Amino acid sequence: MVQVIVEDENDNAPVFDRPWYSGRVAENCAGDCVLSMEHKIRARDADAGSNAEFTLRIHGDDADMFTLDRDTGIHCGNLSSEVRLTVYVDDINDNAPKFVQMKVHPSSDIELSRRSSSGVMIVVGNKTVSDITPELRNVSFAEQLLPVVTIPESLIVGSDVIQLLAVDKDKGENASITYHLFHETIISESTSSDTKFTPQHFSVHPHSGSVSVATLLPPQTEFRLNISAKDGGGLEGFIVARIKVRDINNNAPTFDKYQYEFEVLEGVYSDSVIGRINAVDGDFGENAKVTYKILQKRKELKSFPFKISRDGAIIANGDLDREQQERYMFRVMAQDNGPPGHQLRSTTDVVIRILDANDNVPEFHGYDRIIHTVRSSLDGEYDPSSSSNRFEASIALPVYLATVVESSPPGIPVLRIYANDSDSPVNGNGMILFHIPKKNNAPQLFTIDSKEGVVTTTSTLDYEHEQKHNVTIVASDLGHPSLSSTALLIVSVIDVPELAEELTGPIFTHRYYELEVEENCPTPLTLISLNVSDHYRRQGMKFTIIPSEFSNMFSVDPANGTVYLTISPDRESVDQVSVTIRAQPAKRGRTFPKMVYPVHLTDLAPNEVKVVLKIRDVNDNSPMFSLNGRPLVAAIPTSANYGYPIARLHATDMDLGVSGEIRYQMLGGEAGYFAVDPVSGQIRAAASFAHHAGRVFGFDVKATDLAGSPDGRSAIANVFVYVLDENKRLVMVMNAKPIDVERHSENITWVLSNITGLDVRVRKIEPHHEDHEFNDATDLYLYAVDPMMNVILETEEFNEMLNAKQSDIRRVLEPYRILETMTDKETPTVSTRRHNAPLLTGLEVVTIVLGCIVFLGAFTAAICVACLHKNRKKIDTKYPPATIDLSLRPKMHMDCKPRSLFHPNAFVEDSTEYGGSNRSNSECTGTRMHRHQHAPTCMRHHSRQHRRRPSQRHKNGLLEVSLASLHSSARDSGIGGETHRAPRGRCPCGHSSTHSSANSSNGSYEDSLKSLHRHHSHSSGGSGDHTHCSHEGNRQTNTQTFTPMLARRPSERLLVPR
Repeated sequence: MVQVIVEDENDNAPVFDRPWYSGRVAENCAGDCVLSMEHKIRARDADAGSNAEFTLRIHGDDADMFTLDRDTGIHCGNLSSEVRLTVYVDDINDNAPKFVQMKVHPSSDIELSRRSSSGVMIVVGNKTVSDITPELRNVSFAEQLLPVVTIPESLIVGSDVIQLLAVDKDKGENASITYHLFHETIISESTSSDTKFTPQHFSVHPHSGSVSVATLLPPQTEFRLNISAKDGGGLEGFIVARIKVRDINNNAPTFDKYQYEFEVLEGVYSDSVIGRINAVDGDFGENAKVTYKILQKRKELKSFPFKISRDGAIIANGDLDREQQERYMFRVMAQDNGPPGHQLRSTTDVVIRILDANDNVPEFHGYDRIIHTVRSSLDGEYDPSSSSNRFEASIALPVYLATVVESSPPGIPVLRIYANDSDSPVNGNGMILFHIPKKNNAPQLFTIDSKEGVVTTTSTLDYEHEQKHNVTIVASDLGHPSLSSTALLIVSVIDVPELAEELTGPIFTHRYYELEVEENCPTPLTLISLNVSDHYRRQGMKFTIIPSEFSNMFSVDPANGTVYLTISPDRESVDQVSVTIRAQPAKRGRTFPKMVYPVHLTDLAPNEVKVVLKIRDVNDNSPMFSLNGRPLVAAIPTSANYGYPIARLHATDMDLGVSGEIRYQMLGGEAGYFAVDPVSGQIRAAASFAHHAGRVFGFDVKATDLAGSPDGRSAIANVFVYVLDENKRLVMVMNAKPIDVERHSENITWVLSNITGLDVRVRKIEPHHEDHEFNDATDLYLYAVDPMMNVILETEEFNEMLNAKQSDIRRVLEPYRILETMTDKETPTVSTRRHNAPLLTGLEVVTIVLGCIVFLGAFTAAICVACLHKNRKKIDTKYPPATIDLSLRPKMHMDCKPRSLFHPNAFVEDSTEYGGSNRSNSECTGTRMHRHQHAPTCMRHHSRQHRRRPSQRHKNGLLEVSLASLHSSARDSGIGGETHRAPRGRCPCGHSSTHSSANSSNGSYEDSLKSLHRHHSHSSGGSGDHTHCSHEGNRQTNTQTFTPMLARRPSERLLVPR
């Protein structure tokens, strides 16, 4: 056996078992860490022996980073092969997020300071304002402060302020960053503590890093937001964002009180503080600084005795006199120091009451003259020769003059002294007491009532002893100290003749007479003949009238004492006059015509008599309305129902008693719509006005005295009542509560009337609401009456006038804060409903159906009449001619008999005329064959359809006529070919389908009456006043008389607005 050994030749290169290999290694691993291979590296060589040995070696760009654990160190042959080895490095979360950028949202209200120690790039909008390159270095937490971002406090919730950006060098989940507000620190100027932790004002979006406002921001507060960026592996980076909230001027100053009241004693002041007011502003800094100002007109401000300081002190300057002005009321405005044009202000009322001081002495008035003297002379101690009195100051002394008849009994009133003190009587400074100072060694002949000031005698005065008495009267107040004034009363004693002094009894039988006469009586009128006693009647005395206020109305016969009335009195001017008559010689008197009652008096001289004449009232004055001849214009809504109060008429009568009792009565045809209270004159609604929007009703109200008696005097007032359209309203929206607007509604309408020249009235007041929510505003609905035309203006015209005077109205009514003035407009939904409304209403459909029925009936009747005329000849040959023919022509020229106001059943609505064919037998024949057919526009057209009958039997037996008369024409019957036509637009019953005459009267009530009268004259002119028909057979007489249009048709007095 031969064994052949084949020697190996190195003809095969090593071969790897895979075309490529991959492995993984963690980053930052140690130098001896082993790769985690997906497949181990395996290689083989097909050769044998040493040729099969091979060496593994790594080469490439990163070959120096890895080694193999197998290396034989044998190097032989030169055959080799290669395979690709890929090593994947697994990321380890070894890098924390780092903030690199802060983006500020562009806004004019956000400010940014450039100081930063965080190494963060600052971007405002799309513009970089900080060129600091991000430094990925570790800095301390205290150093990572961002620039201060200043925002206004008015920034709304949800607004973005800044956006932060952080980066992470890791990969995958380790590089996903979530932002979180770790906590926020508040540094506030308005609190005592420096910091507090309330994580509620800002929020951070977890993904975008946007910092937004989470709630309302307190002003003047700095927030330090500690914001963290956290990656997926739990590593965090922190940064502090500084946000400062800037105060804006959004708070008006607020006063402590709604109204401040101060009291100050009257007097002269110079920069004296009498009180303080205080207003607080919720803002900060300059916005919180408040300045005060008194709101007064420039002209009044110069003389105004008060001013206010910067700190709110009310300072008085000048003379404060309570007697000139007891109270000062003004308004103070507090204004903050906000930006120009944006200052906020508020006002408050200040009332300063001037307290009374006893600085006014009592002042006499009603005196006769003034003399100048010295005070010592009043005490009886004045000596002109004394040197001590030569330089005494002179005083002005009021002097009263009075007379007293001598020998008058004590207690006779001499005079009443009047004095006044301008001070307040509440504290006694203005209360006055009178007294007469006692003189040494002088009798007290007079006394005075301390309160009333009436001076009376205390003893009998003697002319021969002293003719004049000087009485010093002192008026003192009750103030502390008390002030007083002095007046002089000079009493002259009247000498009484010896005859009167020696009287043993009264001269006159009665010294007081009271008579009564009617006013406007004819003059001269003998009133009374004065009687004297028997003792003086024989001595012969003379009668004279003592001059007085009404002495010119009387005269007296000086011989016999007969008193005459020479001027006719008017009770409305004066209801009682008196005269005093003095008797010196005596004559025989006569008895007086009428004496009410005699009274004995002691205030007359023994030879005087007093005659009092009372004037009895007669009904010589008619009632007078307070309208001054103008009509009463009132307005009501369409919602007014029965009993709704409209207006009240007030008339006065200057007469007395029953002559002045007034009763009111409504005239015209509107009794169905209105009613007037006969006693109070209150006009109320008596019907519904839901379907009368825009209409005007006119009627008269008569006021009659004598309690409404037929023979009383009367006056008439015109009344116009407008039914206001609810769709045409003018509303003035005011920024005030309804109760305040109602309280000042009279002032508001007075201002609007003065500015516009119209009579502006309030229609209604209701709260203003928007989107079905009520607020503090008020809707004031207005309308206006033209005082010249006495008509209510259209809403559009009234609105134009208000818009033309808008600036003046807003300036004068500025305290009421007018928001807007507008008119009601129909909404699109309303107009759509109108367009989609049915073409015909139910009533209109019924009217058309009834009209068709009437037309068919008339057409059928016409055919029948034509057939009857066609067969007339045949009927004439069969029957003898009739003595009476029937005519079917209605009597168009006669309307209807007048309706009796007392017998409503006497109204004859229908009439049909019969005409005789033989005039020799009768002039005309009148009877009722059938009723008229009312016009379709007549109100009686539908109401009588169910009562109409085809024919009506005549009560006198005229039914028995030949058939030939039924076919004869009206011309054959002797009526004539010319037909009397009813006026156009008028039903034979008298109802007019056209508008009333007031449509062409331009709204004038008087013109409407005239036009109605002309219309009646025109419509009745061609038919005569009376129609008389008689028949010889039945001797029946039918008479119809026309009545005036206004009496027959009161509804035509309804006024229709233009």
